Amino acid sequence: AMTSGDFSDTAQVFRYDPPMVVTGVMPSIGTRFGGTHVTVSGENFMNFANLRCRFTHRVGSVTSAARWLSSTLVACKFPGHAGSESGESAVAISANAVDYTPSNVIFVSSSPPVVTGLHPTVGGADGGSIVQVQGEHFMENSELSCMFGSARVTAKFVSDTQIECISPTASPADVLLDVTNNGQEFSTSGVHYLFTPQPKVFELSPSTGPMVGASLINVTGFHLVNWEPFNPTLKCKFGDTVTNGSFVSSTFMHCATPPSTEGSVFLEITVNGVDYTSNFVPFQALPLCQTIQPRCS
Repeated sequence: AMTSGDFSDTAQVFRYDPPMVVTGVMPSIGTRFGGTHVTVSGENFMNFANLRCRFTHRVGSVTSAARWLSSTLVACKFPGHAGSESGESAVAISANAVDYTPSNVIFVSSSPPVVTGLHPTVGGADGGSIVQVQGEHFMENSELSCMFGSARVTAKFVSDTQIECISPTASPADVLLDVTNNGQEFSTSGVHYLFTPQPKVFELSPSTGPMVGASLINVTGFHLVNWEPFNPTLKCKFGDTVTNGSFVSSTFMHCATPPSTEGSVFLEITVNGVDYTSNFVPFQALPLCQTIQPRCS
């Protein structure tokens, strides 16, 4: 029998590790169908063979193998919940596939974004056009972006059905515009955006007209795009006053003058209804002579 002073001759090593703590997940949004690769951040992560991530949803929990990156980072893949349920899941980590960390860190799964329309659908290759994107399942977060072909730009969240993106510089081309909520899964809606050469105005004929307006001005320039059979966004702007333009060719269009006060203003044009040229071509409004005094006998 062993007494309180007796010990066995074989020593066993017991290892104590500080508890792992989860502090974040990136991206924090993914498709409800699964497949999103996430990086979990935290403290005291250990490089064990059974390292796993768990995503706990109201319908249950799913787990996936985790890859140790450092004591503060592990990588894993969201596998999707049964029935492809969307919603919030608490993210936890386990070193032994049994005991998981308590966690308040949330990963949100949803339907992938869908693009249904754009305004405008055309813009200059110099970029800088504010494009309003309509669709479904847009989610506000730092990864929300538009893809103009292969160029990705950050999006401004307006609502779950509308975002705004500023077009990048690009070569003239017709490209697909898609949206991503997390930088991984993109819409596949087949909606197009047209980059055109930057329009320019360099001559008006005539360059003067009566203050009463309603004169037809011939405008000569470059890249005056007719991207629809009838382009309702082809506009002329006399100072701050906008009038309709009519397409003739890529170098020629008509503008109707508006009523105005006497003086000179700059005429600019737009082919998309949003972005105007900055060529500062002057147009002068003159008083209309109706009578002459004194009359000759």
